[in-house]
Amino acid sequence: MLGLFPSIQYIHGTTNNHYLSMAHWRQGEVAVSRFLRHVVAGQEHPDPPRRERDEFNRVQGIPDPSYETLICAGEAKMVLHLFLHDYDDQKILSLCDGQPMFVFSNDHDVWRDNKKAIVEYVPRGKDLKLIWERYSKTDRIIKALEPARELGTEESISFSFSGKTWNFYVLNIRSENIRAFQERVRDMPDLGSTPMPTLQPTAKIGPTPAAASGGWTFCANETERCNFSGTKKVRYGADDIYTYGTFDNGVVCSNTAFGSDPLLGVIKHCDYADISKPTPTPGLRQPSQ
Repeated sequence: MLGLFPSIQYIHGTTNNHYLSMAHWRQGEVAVSRFLRHVVAGQEHPDPPRRERDEFNRVQGIPDPSYETLICAGEAKMVLHLFLHDYDDQKILSLCDGQPMFVFSNDHDVWRDNKKAIVEYVPRGKDLKLIWERYSKTDRIIKALEPARELGTEESISFSFSGKTWNFYVLNIRSENIRAFQERVRDMPDLGSTPMPTLQPTAKIGPTPAAASGGWTFCANETERCNFSGTKKVRYGADDIYTYGTFDNGVVCSNTAFGSDPLLGVIKHCDYADISKPTPTPGLRQPSQ
């Protein structure tokens, strides 16, 4: 019992700090996982998501939904597997190979896993619900699927938590259209060394190191890691709109690390700069006698 109070203090302090490396305790990722579990289970999802009894287990006492779900999440990691383990989490999260978006270095990997999961999905007489958390990489995948989207219906879902809003794009495919949808996706070209035009970003991806100015040095595009040594001031954004933070020995260039999205729908980047020290105020000299 002597260690209980210090333990509660430690956990409370950790879960309220969005910038620590203990990502599995970040409240935003837990909220995302709770929200998506409601969708998978066919429940009405509360806004904001809230803690529930036995929430890591399958919901009892409700009928199975009329659909199956595949999800491509933006930031939530192992905690999402934990919330969905009773719903075949490996299959549900296969749309992005069970990984969060920020671990992917390029569009090729995301497209490969999206296409593989859709083509290899085995229909079981239910509708299919495809969910992408809105993110720069998933937005380009959604655009790439445009030739097949007429076989489904589109919707947007979202929730707010702790001052931030998470947005999701949903494509619902009726059971009788799944095979045709899979064939359309199967016939789409793979990504080789040259990206498909539909996956090209429409926004400028940020300056090169040579273009850095004002003491800022470009270090990463969105979802990549900004590497540096020591303590630096880091800005995250684009087009002269930034969110700022101070970090030690690097940081992931993402909404999660900086606590917000400074420019929705625009591809962002990170720059770092030395932390300027205040200039000492000269002392007053006494006039000589």
